[in-house]
Amino acid sequence: MRALRRYTDCFNHNRTQIMEKMTSEQRRARILELQTELNRLRAEELIELGTEVDYKLVMSECRELVQKGDRVKAVNHYRLKTGSGLREAYDVMQQFA
Repeated sequence: MRALRRYTDCFNHNRTQIMEKMTSEQRRARILELQTELNRLRAEELIELGTEVDYKLVMSECRELVQKGDRVKAVNHYRLKTGSGLREAYDVMQQFA
């Protein structure tokens, strides 16, 4: 148990040091990378469950809604189609602003 605690503390410390060395642009790029990977994994999970998501179609529909000024509808549409959380959907819609 103590060994696990030490490993966890060491891992968290190293992660903090790495994040402190990154610039804000690098952090944003890494976050976007992780969001993309998360979306891919969610899509794979939905395919395994028998529900396939066409992300290109969903993104184009959301882009149209944002361009019309219906950002709230775009966020809700994205969440409904992808099963993502509110924060993730909002962040994705920020790309279209």
